[in-house]
Amino acid sequence: GALTGTSATFSGTTTVHNIVQSGSAGNSLYATTFSRSGSGMTVPDIWDVGGTGIAIGHNSSTAMLKVKSYGVIVGGTISGTSATFSSTIAATELNVSQSANSNRSYKLLQGYGYTVGGNYYGQYAIGTTYNSGANTGTLEFFTGSGSSAPTAKLTIASGGTATFSGALA
Repeated sequence: GALTGTSATFSGTTTVHNIVQSGSAGNSLYATTFSRSGSGMTVPDIWDVGGTGIAIGHNSSTAMLKVKSYGVIVGGTISGTSATFSSTIAATELNVSQSANSNRSYKLLQGYGYTVGGNYYGQYAIGTTYNSGANTGTLEFFTGSGSSAPTAKLTIASGGTATFSGALA
């Protein structure tokens, strides 16, 4: 059956299979906690951020994700194999790493002037290469022309040696 009316107060544990909003008035749920059997999280919460957005946290006082009118704020680490951002990123540190000791190259930052039909024009990038045998890293700066993929124009080795591709002006 349905519970209808303007308000209801429950105490203790209440099991609800779904909450359906009717009309445009919204629902007021204060300090709502969520759990899933075997999840290990005992008090995840969703709450209003002073009328400017919503917050989702692993507990009732730590906002790990805020959805605001101007964007999303992450209060922790973004991890995974790929992330794409289409606006400004504000961070105090960008850490790109892996736990395996193997040779690898990363593009830490890459972009382009514009794109048409899947082609990227005026590409640029900043990258790094790790050599597991020597246990050294390099910092690399890439640029491209037209729709060509960017190539390394400046490489700074771990010992401080700088290698330029092309002429110095």
